[in-house]
Amino acid sequence: RDRGSSGSNSSPPGPIRPPGSKSITNRALLAAALATGSSTLTGATLSDDTEAMERCLGDLGVRIVRYGDRVVVQGSSGALRAPGSPLDARASGTTARFLTAAATLADGEVVIDGTERLRERPIRELVAALRMLGADVETLGPAGCLPVRVAGGGLDGGAATIDARRPSQFVSAVALAAPYARQDVELEFAEGIVVSRPYVDTTVEVIGAFGAQARLDCGRLRVTAGQGYRGRSYPVEADASAAAYPLVAAALSGGRVLVEGIPEDSKQADLRLTDVLARMGCRVTWTDKGLELRGPATGLVPVEADMNAMPDAVLAVAVAAAFAKGKTVIS
Repeated sequence: RDRGSSGSNSSPPGPIRPPGSKSITNRALLAAALATGSSTLTGATLSDDTEAMERCLGDLGVRIVRYGDRVVVQGSSGALRAPGSPLDARASGTTARFLTAAATLADGEVVIDGTERLRERPIRELVAALRMLGADVETLGPAGCLPVRVAGGGLDGGAATIDARRPSQFVSAVALAAPYARQDVELEFAEGIVVSRPYVDTTVEVIGAFGAQARLDCGRLRVTAGQGYRGRSYPVEADASAAAYPLVAAALSGGRVLVEGIPEDSKQADLRLTDVLARMGCRVTWTDKGLELRGPATGLVPVEADMNAMPDAVLAVAVAAAFAKGKTVIS
């Protein structure tokens, strides 16, 4: 599938494979930790966020062994162990939010904390949704922020309204824990809005890959309870956010780049960057080897781009826009 115009015919210096997606890695780590049986994640990136998730899951009684980008996780069958001290999510928003929901499955009280900066990030809306679903959870910090205390003992499930107009991580957090609720979970989005929906699509995809059922449509998310996750071998896609920079480099230079490890049907939010670059004059082609981009020989053209669904790619597009022949508007 080709989009846009052709640029230079020079051969790329070689294929580029970005590290594994941090976003997918953290989702897969949690699903594998809750699953029945052992899972092996391949291509799993090592970053501050994923290291925080692995350490916290270890404190919750999950055995995790990392061999480079291969991670072996012995699942807990949805039964987490309450730690003797607060979990340290460091500066990782995904870790703090995902584990706030998952901690409802622990056998006792769990306190989740993090850096001073993380203590400033919102979590009140997630806490409110979990309470609607029967969880005993409260924020201990000012203004509804971390630290957060979760009593454990299980998640009842049922229906809840969640404010997803800020971080979509609130929706993903509840969804990842929901297969272990006592009854099906139905989340309705406040005003029917969920920001950065591709991230929720990715969560639904990971839930399905580990054997549970979730469906996102009509301003709500439904997750079937009672099934749980099953351990499996799971390849983590290369990171579309990291791919943004070599893609823009090729766009600026009028050259070509081949990016491996991202399937054409990937749900990663920042993959939509290729649509913006195609509108700026690049040719984007999916082949059996990966994603190829050719920059235009005549230079980039300006565009208007709504990047609500791909926030991590904004900086890359801003750099491309600086070299376009006119004014680009990013909103």
